[in-house]
Amino acid sequence: MKVAEAIAWFDQIAQQQPAKLELPQHDDQEQGKPWIDRPNRPARRKREETLWYVQDQAMRWIADADSALKSVFPSSHAVVKQWDAILANAGHPGAWRVITTFDTIRAVFESARAQLKEGRVSRLIDTIRAESVEELLEQADTLLAGGFVAAATVIAGGALESFLRHLCERNSLALQGGGSITVYEGVLAQARKAGNEIISATESKMVTSWGGMRNDAAHRPGQANLAREDVRRMIEGIREFAA
Repeated sequence: MKVAEAIAWFDQIAQQQPAKLELPQHDDQEQGKPWIDRPNRPARRKREETLWYVQDQAMRWIADADSALKSVFPSSHAVVKQWDAILANAGHPGAWRVITTFDTIRAVFESARAQLKEGRVSRLIDTIRAESVEELLEQADTLLAGGFVAAATVIAGGALESFLRHLCERNSLALQGGGSITVYEGVLAQARKAGNEIISATESKMVTSWGGMRNDAAHRPGQANLAREDVRRMIEGIREFAA
C-alpha cells in the first residue's frame, strides 16, 4: 500500500463519528421528588448525562480503525502497542463505547494519522526495507565466502530487485506486468528521460550489468562464468548503490 492511499484511508475513518447515547434530562423536584433528607438542601440542578456512544457505531469505527492501524504500522510500533493496551484494559468490547475510553482510543488513532501525514511512517518503512536489503546482501557475503558463487549472485540480485521495486513505488512510478530487475530499470530510465532522475544513466548501466550476472547465475548456475571477485564487487556495488 502506498503512503498516499494509507493517508486517504485514515482520513476517511477520521471523518466518521459515532453518535452519543444521551440519557433524558431529569430534575427531582419537577418529578415530584423533593430532597427531604436534609432541611433547606438546594434542589438538584438539571443535567444531561452523555456517558456512551451508540454501541454498533462505536464498534464499527474501532474495527475499521484497527484494520487501518495494523495494515500500516508494524506490531512493534508504539501506537499499535498503546492501542492494544487500551482495548485490553477497557475489558469487554461493550466497555469500549464509554465516552472516556472511546475518546482515548480515538486520540491514539489521531496520533497515528498525524505521524503518517508527517512522513514518519514512510521513514520507518524505508528503514525496514533498507535492513531487509542489507540482510540479503549479508547472506550473499556468507554464501560467497563458502564458495557458493552462483547462489551468492542470485541472492545479491534479489536484494537489488527488492530495492529497485521500492524506488519505483516510493516515486509512484507505474509498473506493468511482472517485476524484474530489467522491468524496474526500464521504468526508472523512462522517468529519467521525462526529467525525473531517480537513478543516473551510469547507475542504470551498473544495474543492467548486475541483472545480467544474476540471470546467468539463476538460469545457468552450472555454466555461468562467474568469478568470485566479480561477484564480490557486485555485492559491494549494490550495497553502495542502495545506501
